Amino acid sequence: MPGRLPVARRCAEMSAPASLSVAKKNYSRDPVTEPSKALFLSYASQDVGPARLICEALRAAGIEVWFDQSELRGGDVWDQKIRQQIKDCALFVPVISANTAARHEGYFRLEWDLADQRTHMIARNRAFIVPVCIDGTPDSGTDVPESFARVQWSRLPGGETPPAFVERIARLLSPETGRAAAHTAAVSRRRMPAISLLIAALAVIALGNFALDRFFLWKRPAVGAEISGQPIIQDAPRTSIAVMPFANLTGDVTKDYLGDGMAEEVINTLTKIPGLQVPARTSSFAYKARNTDIRQIARDLHVGAVLEGSVRSAGDRIRVTAQLIDAQTGLHLWSQTYDRKFTDLFRLQDDLAMAIVEALQINMSGASPGSVIQTAPSRDVEAYNLYLQGFSAMLRGTEQSLHLALDLYQQALARDPAFARAYAARSRARLTFLVRGYPLANARDDAERDAKRALALAPSLGVAHQALGNVSALQANWLQAEVSYRAALAADPTNPDMHSGYAMVVLAPTGQLRHADLEGNKAYLLAPASVNHIGIVSLLSFFTGHDADALKFANLALALGAPANTGGLYQLDVLTAVRSSRYAEAEDHAITALSPAVRDAGGAEVMRRVFGALGDSSQIPDARQALLNLVHGLGVSHIDPGSRRDFIVDFAMLGALDPAYELANPYLDEFARSGSGGGAAWSFLWLPEMRPFRKDPRFQEFVTRLNFIAYWKQYGPPDECDLPGDKLTCH
Repeated sequence: MPGRLPVARRCAEMSAPASLSVAKKNYSRDPVTEPSKALFLSYASQDVGPARLICEALRAAGIEVWFDQSELRGGDVWDQKIRQQIKDCALFVPVISANTAARHEGYFRLEWDLADQRTHMIARNRAFIVPVCIDGTPDSGTDVPESFARVQWSRLPGGETPPAFVERIARLLSPETGRAAAHTAAVSRRRMPAISLLIAALAVIALGNFALDRFFLWKRPAVGAEISGQPIIQDAPRTSIAVMPFANLTGDVTKDYLGDGMAEEVINTLTKIPGLQVPARTSSFAYKARNTDIRQIARDLHVGAVLEGSVRSAGDRIRVTAQLIDAQTGLHLWSQTYDRKFTDLFRLQDDLAMAIVEALQINMSGASPGSVIQTAPSRDVEAYNLYLQGFSAMLRGTEQSLHLALDLYQQALARDPAFARAYAARSRARLTFLVRGYPLANARDDAERDAKRALALAPSLGVAHQALGNVSALQANWLQAEVSYRAALAADPTNPDMHSGYAMVVLAPTGQLRHADLEGNKAYLLAPASVNHIGIVSLLSFFTGHDADALKFANLALALGAPANTGGLYQLDVLTAVRSSRYAEAEDHAITALSPAVRDAGGAEVMRRVFGALGDSSQIPDARQALLNLVHGLGVSHIDPGSRRDFIVDFAMLGALDPAYELANPYLDEFARSGSGGGAAWSFLWLPEMRPFRKDPRFQEFVTRLNFIAYWKQYGPPDECDLPGDKLTCH
């Protein structure tokens, strides 16, 4: 985790404090339209010699290089200096070697993650990253971030840096190149007004949207030209394929689940093929119902081919048409139509998967087709059909549709009591009742029972491990939640939902915000068109105080169809306005977000007083009393969880810690009894605005009751806090 990994030296010599001052001065600069002139050189400590040679050659040509040979310790020092430098630099040059291949952790890996994130923040301006190989490592299987594999590589044996490489860097840093990149990025992104993506969506996204799917699967780049100092061109491998949801041609929209289920099973089968790379369902299904060019999808997901198709059913028969498309040319590589009885559905899916393998001419490394074809998800095809219908109903998320989902899952399990996926999905449905506030007796206990039953039947089923992780979070069993999510990620490492779930269900509630931010960005890189994952990146950026990034991602989510009126904890608009002292604007956003019950109780006037007091401290006593009267008038037990969290934050900002704890403690009691409100919702404790709440002596007892101490003793304390013994101290 950031701040607690072994210290690694990094190539870059911040030779004078003035360089850091420049970085701080430019921190608020738009990284797209006003690129810095500096270059950041990232390397493992063992490679300091070759890295210094590269640095010296570039500096001799008048190029500014950030190069720090000191050891930066963890926590705030690392975050403030390194994150800021990477955010502000014009080029990021990672030095790749056997030393970096041998270490899967360390600060240089965190630097790589941050650079990977920024690549996407600047509208895929891939010239930002310039990887350099100093040995033959790429030929022996180095793991690197996804974006590194999409850009030009250079080979500089031993760090020897020829003029051709220096000239290339100079061109990339030239004003003309910067303006061209800025123009491209400005044209490609869509400017949207500030919106109300809500932090309360943490619980719904993380716990309610987990069943589709810690360590990020970095892909080895294909090595091309070996000319010293010249680029090594990277292309998406032919043996990589995205499977799109199959179109429903039945004429009945209620049967969309057939096409989705067909695509998902093909994905599940293809992922078992040695040598074949297949994005997870969430990654490809994000383009459903969008008229996106196949070649753009392929570029986003870094695949060489795309499979699309259609499903038509009539009576007891099903017809499936599939076509494989070359991502570079848009031309068809192969197409086939299958007409079978519905009872032969699983055989059809296997036949389709193996036809794709043959069309792509994939080397299966000696494995036989029979050894990679997966076992049918259920022994009863009608049970599978009921499961697909239940899954479709569950995704709608209404109280009525969730009850329908439970009924359909029950029917499926009655036909096949050994159907592991149905148990895992039913666990998810029960949890969704909890996080959405819908009544359901014994929801948490029954969800745990279903998750454990799924794991007993299928110990390697990633979604079952995730289900148990989510249940554990609602039980405040954070250690088990961590173990379960690690198992889920090991079973399904390329599934973005696993990374975002880990970020929101385990890391953010326990205060590991920087680590959560990295995991959220990994999910986004795996599913760049997913509104949910874009929203999560926005929320985590907001939690870590990077408001500009948060709003950029929020605008992107809205542009891709995110609802602008979702209810919940606190709008990004409210606190970003407060952080900029725009209190009138914050007031307007807060009033808009009020629940009907709070509005009817006079909440709008109270919000005017609260945000007015933030701008005029003389009004604070009146605002505190008005908010306290509102809470007492509503009745603590009758305030919805989202409004309750809002009020706790309001009290904290007003310095009214007694009423803040008086409101928070009953909320904790309710969570302990039933899991109501969702474990992910405790992320609000780590907002910057909650710092007074955290520094109060009562916070120790609060986090002890939340069962955080045992987790922190094993995995380290939350950001900006220390844990000597069992005593938490927050700065």
